[in-house]
Amino acid sequence: MLNLPQWSYSGNHGQYGLALSSIVSVVDYAIVAFAKFFTSVFLARYALPAEFGAFALAFGLLTFYNCLQIGLVGEPLTVLGASAKREHLARYIGIAVLLVSGGAVFLGILTIGILSFTTLGDDDYISQALLALSWTVAPVQLQDLFRRALFAKRHSGHILGNDLLFAGLQLIGLFWIRRFGYLTASNAFFVIGVSASIATVVGGLQIYSLLKPISIFSLHLGTSRDTLRSLWKYGRWSLGSQIAFNISTQGYLYMSGVMLGSVAAGVLKACQNLVAPIQIFLSGMENLLMAVGSQQYTEGGISMLERLLRLVGLVMLSLTLPYIGMVILNANKMLEWLYKGQYDGYSTVVVLYALYYLAFAASRPLALGLRSIRRPSWIFRGYLISAMLTVLAFFPLIHTYGVEGAAIGSVMTSVVFLVVVFVAFAIISRNLHIRERQS
Repeated sequence: MLNLPQWSYSGNHGQYGLALSSIVSVVDYAIVAFAKFFTSVFLARYALPAEFGAFALAFGLLTFYNCLQIGLVGEPLTVLGASAKREHLARYIGIAVLLVSGGAVFLGILTIGILSFTTLGDDDYISQALLALSWTVAPVQLQDLFRRALFAKRHSGHILGNDLLFAGLQLIGLFWIRRFGYLTASNAFFVIGVSASIATVVGGLQIYSLLKPISIFSLHLGTSRDTLRSLWKYGRWSLGSQIAFNISTQGYLYMSGVMLGSVAAGVLKACQNLVAPIQIFLSGMENLLMAVGSQQYTEGGISMLERLLRLVGLVMLSLTLPYIGMVILNANKMLEWLYKGQYDGYSTVVVLYALYYLAFAASRPLALGLRSIRRPSWIFRGYLISAMLTVLAFFPLIHTYGVEGAAIGSVMTSVVFLVVVFVAFAIISRNLHIRERQS
């Protein structure tokens, strides 16, 4: 078991521990995001477009499944477990393990059902990828659950070690199957599943070390019901946000695969990869600044928070605009260089995704501001409206314009979300300024 030093927000570490733990959390996020990004680029470069498209579709479905787990179990466990005593945390983890395990089995069966009762089963690449996905769900979700349980108690060293193990095994496995000529979507999921299984075992041992001698399965009917009620009370809103976010950001990828086939999904994902590093950078920066924004608002009110958000927006856009400009001007060359000519002719899709991420970058300071002033419901509403637009627009756009239509729809949803959070923050901040002046 990886035994890294443990950093914590509490105890004698004080503010230094808070800063160090926050930095480690961002590094850990970068490791997880890089492993996903590298896997996507690696398969897009070395696998056939239809093979990669099948992987992109199946991985998108895995991402949606993970949203269900994170929203209903993972995020509530992180929040509720942070202030819980060891025996209560053990109860939360025990219930969560049972829920995730049962849910993963159901989702695996659901995946096989999707193959049996939809036209996706007619595509050999997609059917093989989804079959491999059906057993990968459980270890991936359990690994994430254990890391969130560790995060609840700020055991950053354990989290970092576990994610390094998962990512390292995954990347080594991908190199291995490519080296010996076995690089397919289904084998890529086999590598992910095995890597997650090993990391899950290690995570279980880390949890045991954290909680011993308390067992996570020492459950009683009455306390289990209370735990389930607590998870549901918090998790139902988190679940709704996760589903709306996934549909608004990934819906066009799913529908392109269903309507146009696995190659279309591969084209969209391969083009998105060129600008995806922006999301890794922005999301990592937002996670780092979340506690800072809340502190600025608490100590200095809305005026101090707005000064921080203007600075954050300036930094984010100054770092993302040059990269977006480079991608737009060199889309054809980047496609040729990165994918060896497999996706030539789709520079328009790359440009559209660059515009998508430009709107995404502009929305991040506003979303950070809404979280800092405790108005996250408006973020949910923004994603919900975007998801509704996706449901309404995907068919005419994809039917008329193909993969370019899917990319146009993604830009539309990102702009709609930006408008919603901009208007919400403008109205709420104006009201807060009025209250401050009156007081």
